[in-house]
Amino acid sequence: MASLLAEKSAVITTVEAAVPVLQNNISAMGFNDHIPVVEAANIGVAELDTDKGKALQKFNATAESIQFTAQINTVILGCASADQISSDFALTAGFTAIEPVSVAARSCRGISARLQAPHPAQNFLSAVKAEQNSTRLVLPYGLKRLRNSNLS
Repeated sequence: MASLLAEKSAVITTVEAAVPVLQNNISAMGFNDHIPVVEAANIGVAELDTDKGKALQKFNATAESIQFTAQINTVILGCASADQISSDFALTAGFTAIEPVSVAARSCRGISARLQAPHPAQNFLSAVKAEQNSTRLVLPYGLKRLRNSNLS
């Protein structure tokens, strides 16, 4: 998703201990060039639940630092619990915020719907068969070939 929105993105996570893990995952997936910066906001995951204002402030400060040093405005929130501040973060800081859990869930819904939808040719062939039952229909060569395939 981030690569569709910007040439470069950064990840902001909660604690320093998560930074090397995220960097290794980014490297293993081949996104080093696209996600060159991973920084911690230095706030515990529990604080995201108990003090959203403080969490938002720390994420904003980290994003501003990244913007200043790396000129990156697209930020991937690198902690699942950060979904609680994602809307406010994008509004108050003026950054494009990507919350991966929501993005993954929405993507899965879209992919699932696409996989469950019939092939467009199947809908067309059903309409053609219905039309053939009532009138004589002459199909171009390519459609005849398609009709005789396994899609019918």
